[in-house]
Amino acid sequence: MALAGSLSSQATASERPPVRLFFRPEYVGAASSVETTRKAGWIADSLAADPIPGLALEEPPALGEEDVLTIHAPAYVRAVRTGAPRALAESQGFRWDPGLWRMVMAMGVAWCRPRLPL
Repeated sequence: MALAGSLSSQATASERPPVRLFFRPEYVGAASSVETTRKAGWIADSLAADPIPGLALEEPPALGEEDVLTIHAPAYVRAVRTGAPRALAESQGFRWDPGLWRMVMAMGVAWCRPRLPL
């Protein structure tokens, strides 16, 4: 009895489209230096230096403020962009700095445009 998905019925790696991995340098641009804000850069650097067959590293489009406003309140968006009021700007847990807004705009494409082809 053959199992569904057996090797004989699966496409070889060269026949499958690559798995798309997305990275923008802005992902790691905020001053908050915790593993979560840095590991995307480490992975992208590693893949650029030593590519893995079947993976494609791509740069997705950045968002506009209007995109972020589709999922967040205007007061929160303004706070993250400007740093004021500070408590609201830092309410997600990251210390505010000008790089935070650029990071949000770069990373937010996964949240605001999940159904759009990149």
